[in-house]
Amino acid sequence: MNIRTLETFLKVADLENFTRAAAELDYVQSTVTNQIRQLEEELGFPLFDRIGKHVYLTPSGKEFRPYAEDVLRTLQKVQTLGKSPEEMRGALRFGTIESLLFSSLVSVLPDYQQIYRNVDFQLKIGHIEDLMLWLRRNELDMIYISGSIGPAPDLMSCYCRREEVIFVASPSHPLARRKRVTFEEFLQWPRIDLERTGYCNNLLRRLAADRGLVPARNMVVDNTKAIADMLKQGSGLSFLPEYSVADDISRGLLVRLPVDVGPLYYYSQLLCHKSKWLPPFTEGLVSLIKKARPER
Repeated sequence: MNIRTLETFLKVADLENFTRAAAELDYVQSTVTNQIRQLEEELGFPLFDRIGKHVYLTPSGKEFRPYAEDVLRTLQKVQTLGKSPEEMRGALRFGTIESLLFSSLVSVLPDYQQIYRNVDFQLKIGHIEDLMLWLRRNELDMIYISGSIGPAPDLMSCYCRREEVIFVASPSHPLARRKRVTFEEFLQWPRIDLERTGYCNNLLRRLAADRGLVPARNMVVDNTKAIADMLKQGSGLSFLPEYSVADDISRGLLVRLPVDVGPLYYYSQLLCHKSKWLPPFTEGLVSLIKKARPER
């Protein structure tokens, strides 16, 4: 029994598929099959039931899994003992949403790469629902997302920052010259929304419904940078996380509209599994994000 065999076992258990596990581990499928067979022979009981294209943990496999996770965590800890950040090796599979990538991570990752030179950092961009699914499937080690804080007994928050959602427009927009804009007036203008099922859009719809208002038809663009560029050309209004347009506002390229609603908040968080040990190079990234954007 060794660290690679345990990693293979846990990967197959997460994905319930030998082929996908082999692809993610960069093995040929026969290697995965042989490793599982050898582990089963060593333990003396079957770990998986094979049904069609999927495999499922046997009762004994389910009982063995927490022990495998404990052993793997211990081995991973031992591998980092006495090593400087430059000497540490491992992989960090990190997921985030597009808006936090450009507003926060792009300024942090060069420093992270310089400090942890031998860490294989893998970044995946996706919607919040997908990132949560990938985290729970152990396809990601940590995710950086924004939204409401909800109960998640299997997850742990390593970082939490309160964020504001604001109404935004080009300085040339007619509403930008107003000292006060009613929420009803805002809704009467064409908008560019971020994700129909996203937090900002859902919040806007709730605010409208609470007041018995019907928003004007809108355009949906799944990228905050693209929305900001369109707004700067005088195209419509938007309702976005403040952090995603803070630089454009400070440079006078966009303005915050004085809509008579708010302030409105939600939260950016770093989430990981409660049961998962965080190696020092993962904690290092958390520290860099906290330094760049302190918790509040």
